[in-house]
Amino acid sequence: MLKKLAAVFAAVLVLSVSASAGTVVAQDRTVTWQRWDVTIDNVNTTRNQFDVTESYDVRFDGQFTFGSVVIPTDRLDSIGSIQVTEEGQTLQGNCSQRAGTYCATNTPDGLSIT
Repeated sequence: MLKKLAAVFAAVLVLSVSASAGTVVAQDRTVTWQRWDVTIDNVNTTRNQFDVTESYDVRFDGQFTFGSVVIPTDRLDSIGSIQVTEEGQTLQGNCSQRAGTYCATNTPDGLSIT
């Protein structure tokens, strides 16, 4: 049976540190995960497809230039329909490293979103 994962990430692109909840301190900066929600909907059991939305409420103190997350893909056939938002604004999917963009690339560890 074909497995597919349509992942929709409505999130502030964070995760510049490990994926554990709590506060992380680095130099004069802190990141505090105040909330992390996951919604799974649009489930199609015949095609084994569903949408996943991850939403984060994160507090940043100090200056940050980017964040990243790696989604393991060893138990998936594919990930598609990636969207990243910050404060309600949809970021553009390209790897230009400019403000307002994100980059999604396949790595040996999984799908990396920076």
